[in-house]
Amino acid sequence: MGVLPDEIKSRRQGVSPPHVPTGSLAGTPNVTALSHVYYVDADHVALSFQFFNKAIKNVRENPRAVAWIISPQRFDSWDL
Repeated sequence: MGVLPDEIKSRRQGVSPPHVPTGSLAGTPNVTALSHVYYVDADHVALSFQFFNKAIKNVRENPRAVAWIISPQRFDSWDL
């Protein structure tokens, strides 16, 4: 059984853009807005790759990140 709920499929490309917060090794935060989070399967998503230079640098230093998806219809959200 996958960890991504089925209702997330329709919310990943909504009016409210998904965000990816990251932090550098020193703890400096960075938040990047995305245009798309692609549903791959019940355990995986793929992120669009624009405006990602600082996020990539942060993830290489500190391999933790979150994809935050908000539903514009119900304002529920998921942290992936």
